[in-house]
Amino acid sequence: MAATAAILILAANTSFADFPRLASLLAADRYLPRQFANRGDRLVFSNGVIILAILSIVLIVIFGGSEQSMLPLYAIGVFLSFTLSQSGMVVHWLRERKSEEAKARILAQEEAERLHRTEDPNASALHTRERLKAIEQDEGGNWLLSTIINGTGASITFVVLIVLTVTKFTHGAWAVVVLIPLIVLMLRAINKHYRLVAAQLSLEDKAVPAFPKAPMENRIIVPVSGIHRGVLPALKYARSLSGNGQAEVTAVYVEINPQNTEEIRKEWEIWGEGIPLRIIESPYRLVTTPLLKFINDEAESHKNSITTVVLPEFVPRAWWQQLLHNQTTLLIKGKLLFSKNIVVTSVSHHLRR
Repeated sequence: MAATAAILILAANTSFADFPRLASLLAADRYLPRQFANRGDRLVFSNGVIILAILSIVLIVIFGGSEQSMLPLYAIGVFLSFTLSQSGMVVHWLRERKSEEAKARILAQEEAERLHRTEDPNASALHTRERLKAIEQDEGGNWLLSTIINGTGASITFVVLIVLTVTKFTHGAWAVVVLIPLIVLMLRAINKHYRLVAAQLSLEDKAVPAFPKAPMENRIIVPVSGIHRGVLPALKYARSLSGNGQAEVTAVYVEINPQNTEEIRKEWEIWGEGIPLRIIESPYRLVTTPLLKFINDEAESHKNSITTVVLPEFVPRAWWQQLLHNQTTLLIKGKLLFSKNIVVTSVSHHLRR
């Protein structure tokens, strides 16, 4: 029992030591989210450690904490790693063979040119050594012997892997057979996404703009739910963005209760900062639907300009009070997040008590 516990502790320690490092390498090659490549404040890849801990907890819950059920996963994972590492060394030694062949060609060329050399022999020998050093990557000895050793090891571990997979398939090995292809597909999908994003953000095929260039037009919309202290900072901010009237600023009020509309108009003449107020009727008492339609229609009718939506919101002192307010603002932000040529900004008014 103690030996088994020691083995499992070492296995867990190996996973937590190496998985975050492996995840960082995959993230650097854009096969995992880039957050895995960032080190935490303790100079470790903390994101990889946290994800591995969560996955470990999930496995323990799924298999009910039974080590007998999880041992097939461990055994298959070990021999799969052995097979992949040994196969990788075979590929490495085959590449080393090309290096050895290149060295042989350089030495043969040096011998053929030696009889017809008119330059300084010492300088030529130095040049040859520099060429050999440039292509030399490893000093591993005989590549053929190393290839045979690693190839034999890869073959043996592959046979053991197949036997374990077949005999332990119904005892949990099926999870590895199913998950590994899914993980590979996920890694390829992440890499494809990163490559597509990089291609779309690249400036290589974009012409350098000629300067000076006319500034892009900006239309500013300020949705308001009423006239109060939380709205005034947003109105002042919208006026500051207008550039002394160069940008059109419009405040929008969705009319839910027609009885309050006249009072809103009167208060707006006093506190509206000279900004025109647009009132949208909502017969079904909806707020977000007619407001979003108005914003999207404005952006669609002015495709060559940027539509800036300034959202007033107030921030309570206690975090739990935030749950009671600003839910409509969050919904509007989420809906406009995927809209083109629309910029959303929030102007907060902090409550004192």
